[in-house]
Amino acid sequence: MKPITQPAALRKVNRKLIDIHNHILNGIDDGASNLEESIAMANIASMDGINVIVTTPHDRDVLDRHSIDKLVTVKETLQLSLKQHNVPLKLIIGMENHMELKLIERVKHGRSHPIENTNYILVELPFDFYPYYTNKVLNSIQNMGLLPIIVHPERNVAIQTDISIVHSFKSAGFFIQVDSGSIEGSFGNLSEITSKSLLKHRLVDFIATDAHSSQGTRIPIISRSVGIAATLIGNNEAQNLVDRNPQMLLSNESVPSLYK
Repeated sequence: MKPITQPAALRKVNRKLIDIHNHILNGIDDGASNLEESIAMANIASMDGINVIVTTPHDRDVLDRHSIDKLVTVKETLQLSLKQHNVPLKLIIGMENHMELKLIERVKHGRSHPIENTNYILVELPFDFYPYYTNKVLNSIQNMGLLPIIVHPERNVAIQTDISIVHSFKSAGFFIQVDSGSIEGSFGNLSEITSKSLLKHRLVDFIATDAHSSQGTRIPIISRSVGIAATLIGNNEAQNLVDRNPQMLLSNESVPSLYK
């Protein structure tokens, strides 16, 4: 294995942050392609102050090409490698579940999974349209006793023109996670504007990296977006989105909402 190198400008951040959305597991989906890449991503995350990552491969990749057992094996192998490389990072199993009608049955039969040892489940909307069955699926999942977290809604074309959709999510008791890259402008102007609008309206419960690589714009750095969020909602509220709220999630506690 090649030695792990870090970006020259990266400096250790003394925080304890939690990233609830990250594609660090190698060879599962479109995230890390090999173990070396996973370790490089872990090093970047650790340097940025992240000490817990929820590993969230796409559900359709896990179910169509692999298995839950494979997911666990890859996670445990990576966790051991991180220990051997002295990377102080804890991995927790989750899954990014694609919004589709079949998701109801997959959740019902235990094929699409919530975050490990919690009732919180990540649900991803498509980017290019808003499914007519979205509320049906989310309500069905909620009625099973789970707590849906809609991930990166700011990247959905319908929400970019009408954030009242997210107001309705919050009124229904759902949770919202925005991508750090959206806040930084990595996914274009509309995603950036929408993410900041969601923050200003106190509609956001979590910021996460949605990292896929150790290079480019989709790396596991969260602190920069928290700094931007702090200019919009204040430092304490911004910090809560990456430490207090995720910690309460992992403890399976009720995450408080700023939404009124």
